[in-house]
Amino acid sequence: ELGHCVVIDQTSEEYHSHVIDWSQEPGIDQDWLKYKLRSCAEHMAKNGRTSHMNYERMRREGSPPGVVLQEYRDLFDSARDNGIMIVGHNAVQFDNPFFEQAINEWLGEDWKFPDFVFDTAAVVKATLTQMPPHEEETLQQYFFRVLDRPAPGVYYNLDTFCVERFKLKEQYPGLNISDAHTAGFDAMLTHLLLEQFRELGDLKEQLA
Repeated sequence: ELGHCVVIDQTSEEYHSHVIDWSQEPGIDQDWLKYKLRSCAEHMAKNGRTSHMNYERMRREGSPPGVVLQEYRDLFDSARDNGIMIVGHNAVQFDNPFFEQAINEWLGEDWKFPDFVFDTAAVVKATLTQMPPHEEETLQQYFFRVLDRPAPGVYYNLDTFCVERFKLKEQYPGLNISDAHTAGFDAMLTHLLLEQFRELGDLKEQLA
């Protein structure tokens, strides 16, 4: 899945998940694909999480890889051209490189994310490990440094640690965490986490 959440004036206007259908692509072994989907679901179940993806849903709801990737490349280009910030959780280390590689492979383009992707996972980890930014580094360099640094025992998972740490269920009573790990919902959850950062920052200024 690829997903996004549109935020206007600090309010979530909509969020969507788009399923990519790999079952119709020549050269992809379907038995291997089914095995990978089952393995992912089993791994998540062992960790108390729910997988929302299986082979049948992929075929029923999915669109060709090139179509979905093109849509999101255009979305990100539009954000860049209009000065709109892109926010993700662990995006600069995981999601962004994965997406860039997919764009290169399926669209044949050497496309890179804009330099203003804000990473909420890096902020949480930096806070827990007390890693301030260096004066000479960019925000992206700072995020990379934070996420690359080994920190045994430090957790910043979006659906488990962050939800509890920042009391997102209490702040947003209608939040259904069982929807976590669908791409659109996780994007919306990232927005809620960012809003908690904003409120904490506002409170700090008021107390200063």
